[in-house]
Amino acid sequence: MKRLALIFFILGCVRAYGQCDQFVQQECSPLLGTYNSEGKRNIAVLLPGDTAQLGVTFYKTHSYRIVVCAEQALGKVEFRLLDNLGKVLFDSKQHNYPKYWDFKTQLTQNLLIQLIVPSVPPNQVAQTGCVAVLLGFKNAGGQ
Repeated sequence: MKRLALIFFILGCVRAYGQCDQFVQQECSPLLGTYNSEGKRNIAVLLPGDTAQLGVTFYKTHSYRIVVCAEQALGKVEFRLLDNLGKVLFDSKQHNYPKYWDFKTQLTQNLLIQLIVPSVPPNQVAQTGCVAVLLGFKNAGGQ
């Protein structure tokens, strides 16, 4: 019986990630626009109240676009860019929750992208949803 439950759990996770992959392809990838994809799809299935973090190295010779795309059921997912000391360099909440942010760093550095999914009231049913972080870049010449 435990083995059967485990199989259903694994199949459910595979199905959820398959649906997330389709969501990312249709809804998120186009937001990269003219930026070159760095090739990774950072996808998570999250619940209201969850937070997640992703460490990324940014290079001084590039311009970047960070795309944070979440399924509507999760509400307005906040994303922050933090330096290695925890200083907030960008907070989407302060800019009306854009789905992406373009920037150029002055030096090569490791930064942290933090995702914050809003909580739901106790009387509301929490639903899981896909959240994706995509990174696009252009080198100094714009290519």
